[in-house]
Amino acid sequence: MNSQGARKAGTAAVGLIVCAALASGCASSSATPGSSVSVESSADTSSGAAPQTSGTPGAPETPQAQALREEKKLLGVFASIPRARVVNGPSIEPATAYESWGVDATVPAVFAEAAARLPHWPTIGSKDGGSAGSYTETVQTTGPGTPAQESVTISVVSDGEGGSTLSVSVQVAYRPSKPAAERVPHSAVLIVSLQPAPDATPEPVDPVRRVISSAATIAQIADEINALPARPVYGTYACPAMRGTATLSLEFAPSSAAPASASTVVEVSSLPSGVCSPGVRVTVGGTVEPALDDSVHAGLFTELERLLGAGG
Repeated sequence: MNSQGARKAGTAAVGLIVCAALASGCASSSATPGSSVSVESSADTSSGAAPQTSGTPGAPETPQAQALREEKKLLGVFASIPRARVVNGPSIEPATAYESWGVDATVPAVFAEAAARLPHWPTIGSKDGGSAGSYTETVQTTGPGTPAQESVTISVVSDGEGGSTLSVSVQVAYRPSKPAAERVPHSAVLIVSLQPAPDATPEPVDPVRRVISSAATIAQIADEINALPARPVYGTYACPAMRGTATLSLEFAPSSAAPASASTVVEVSSLPSGVCSPGVRVTVGGTVEPALDDSVHAGLFTELERLLGAGG
């Protein structure tokens, strides 16, 4: 059961399964969060470093610490499977966690035990019911809180000796704290530039550039950007090349002749924030701030085009 060959086979199989599950994770889910953590793709890395805290007794957990705690909780429920013994792990890092167990039981029996412990979230991607002697299932939930997206993938394969290897992969994408400095001002002017997608038409298209001076319009747009939460820190995902993506640049400036160092620049992609898109990029006085998540504001790009008259 514990032979080195069986371990390698189990690890290799789950690696392929997890990659497939992660690819399916690029589509957002609208499910209601099922996580017990009620508070709310990646500048923050999955380095495995200890979560940072404020060091003040009684202070709230950092978003990273909340994610790590949730990962441990999600992995922990599988350790109670009868006759399970740890083969690899646990490996718990910011945004991703993994553990595998050897179990003296058949693949279908172990899968049934593991599936019964999955959170009651929607199943995403395809559920493998036994092809190539393996069973897999992935469930996922999303929400506006600190754990913005959570997914659990179970995989069971034969160890070649009459038993099975259960592998569990957990992804907890969490929102980092949004800096107080990341605030778009109600500026005197708003310089708008729309860069069309380079592959949208067979012929090159010139960018659109306009200067907006309406105080009401500028204030409305600034407030909508300021209401966006931080883009989640995701685990490692294999993303396809993004085509047909236009970019809207909004420069909030004290005057049309002001230098870039005096302005706040916001870049909004026509592709909403997600695992495989960068989110809304904000630069304040030349300092790049954490990306924001416009997936919580459906149709923001189109709305901005309309308000700014940059669509035509």
